[in-house]
Amino acid sequence: MIKININGLSPYETGLQRGKRLNELRPVINKILETMIPQSGLERKIAVEKALRLSSVIKEELPDVYAEMEGIVAGSQWNLEEYSLYHNSLILSKKEIQCCSNIFLSEERTESGETILAKNKDLPSLFYDCQELTSVYNKKYLSYICLRNAGWPGCDQGVNEAGLSFILSSAHTGEYSTGIHSYILGSIILARASHVDEALKILESYTTTGETSFIISDAQGQGAIFECGHCKQYNRLESENGILICTNHYQSKELRKKTEHLKSSNNRWRRLNELYHCQEKFSVDYILNSLMEHNDPKDFYCICRHDDTMSTLATILIFPQKKTMQIQMGNPCEKQGFHEYQPPTIQSYQQFEPLY
Repeated sequence: MIKININGLSPYETGLQRGKRLNELRPVINKILETMIPQSGLERKIAVEKALRLSSVIKEELPDVYAEMEGIVAGSQWNLEEYSLYHNSLILSKKEIQCCSNIFLSEERTESGETILAKNKDLPSLFYDCQELTSVYNKKYLSYICLRNAGWPGCDQGVNEAGLSFILSSAHTGEYSTGIHSYILGSIILARASHVDEALKILESYTTTGETSFIISDAQGQGAIFECGHCKQYNRLESENGILICTNHYQSKELRKKTEHLKSSNNRWRRLNELYHCQEKFSVDYILNSLMEHNDPKDFYCICRHDDTMSTLATILIFPQKKTMQIQMGNPCEKQGFHEYQPPTIQSYQQFEPLY
């Protein structure tokens, strides 16, 4: 796992710093692109056109994010076409993508009396060496800590100094819409939102691409699922019993038909629901054991996934009230051990152990 500190740099300077580290991963990323993106012919041309179109939307709607991307391109010594293909590789993949299993438990449903977000981060196994832990000290906005794919301006889980936290799961069924990558929206809500309602307003204000479901929580213990994608379609789901479970298919009536065929997602969602409707309160050990489940003979359908096409790269626990995120790399069943991280403050940042 790459570790990077961002100490109040401009977006472009941030990109330069991250791009230099990205260049070290060039051999791994070349393999990712060879596996996921057509290498020649009309399909390749279409993939490039889509990738550059998505980048142009970012340039128009989010100039600060685009400035960071320009810095990443310069620092990595790639060109925009190559970088855009990598940044959008999950959306442009030739294969159907079903990433991640996520859980929200309210303070009433945990033995410790605190809200917990839990996640298995699933991606093709080639992404294992491309995981970046970024500590962002923000002068203008909120500071935060996040785990993301190296060189991407966005992230798929994190917690900020106000306790606003999120985890997301995504799918790719071949439907394509021009919009903002959901990972980028994840970074935006960490930088700008202090509670769930603020985060939802931000998410509702953008057109997103791909099929994505966010679980969002805050230090006040609120929790909600936000489903988005397919241009301007979105839906918000509230927890009625203090539990939210989210895999890759849409759960809302309005969007359900678009992803109801995703068998791995439906299998994992059903199994997690079985595990979390059998008792009133749950311990951290229980949560971790549920994420270690090998409930199906095919790895692709398990909660703890070992298939190269979709493997669990890390397990994440977030505690919004304590503003902490714990990360264990690899499959949860391997029990490699968790490390705890917190968003930086001006005091802690000056004493923060260098991540290089």
